[in-house]
Amino acid sequence: MMLWIDLSLSRVGWRFVYEMVNKGCFAFLALKLFRFTR
Repeated sequence: MMLWIDLSLSRVGWRFVYEMVNKGCFAFLALKLFRFTR
């Protein structure tokens, strides 16, 4: 039971990290584009 909880928490954690990385990359690209166009 403990292992299953740990696994699900790990999955949620990786999902969170994946989302944060995606948003971070998007924000970084948007900022570069914004600075380039101005």
